[in-house]
Amino acid sequence: SCLLWSESFSSYIFTGGAYPDDTIKVWDSSDYSLERKMLGGGQNFSINCLASMRYGSTAADESDYLYSVDDSASIRSWDVQTGACVAGASGHELGIKSIVASEGRLVTGSLDMTVRVWDPATLECLATLDCLGDSVMDIIFIGKWLLAAGTHSVRIWDFSSRQLYRVLDGSRWPLCFADGMLFCSQYDVPQNIQVWTAVEEDPNKWKVVDVLKGHSSEITCMAWFQQTLATGSTDKSVRLWRGT
Repeated sequence: SCLLWSESFSSYIFTGGAYPDDTIKVWDSSDYSLERKMLGGGQNFSINCLASMRYGSTAADESDYLYSVDDSASIRSWDVQTGACVAGASGHELGIKSIVASEGRLVTGSLDMTVRVWDPATLECLATLDCLGDSVMDIIFIGKWLLAAGTHSVRIWDFSSRQLYRVLDGSRWPLCFADGMLFCSQYDVPQNIQVWTAVEEDPNKWKVVDVLKGHSSEITCMAWFQQTLATGSTDKSVRLWRGT
């Protein structure tokens, strides 16, 4: 149900299984052979998202770690070389749908309508942001701004102060940011893609400049690759958009 490639683990590709396969698979990125499997939680919950981060108390102690979140509302840290789960924590009340690593912190979004900020070493919850009636399905950072997308809105937080700055009503998950443009789907027509200009530092100045139409059903994922936006939908198609 999810995939991760990162510079931290450039020789690997990680995939997370969907129910009832709660394993994380590690693939060799050179020949795509399966290296190993890691048992997600042993409870048949889907692995919803993966993230990686490098941290340590000193530069000499720094190591790269893999993190997973799932529908059991758990966050887990993994030693990729051994395949062992080295730490786990709960804090959300419902399934966790997204995790990102930024500014030395982990950030998760959940169906319990909150965003939580975690210490990557101890998995201690450091802060909780309330999303007021909307599940959190996707999270991204744009500079200092944390964007949390739900089923009918996108909330923009100043991550340093933890203050809510703007709500984009009528926009929804998934999210993608590239080349000063923010892409998200449209609440009332979830097969359409909103294109926002996001070059201004102040999110209050961001605005919709285009709507991309082509899918016939809900959009569930987006990615940016080689100046192209790729979108996946429940209409069983992937569409590529250029010149957006």
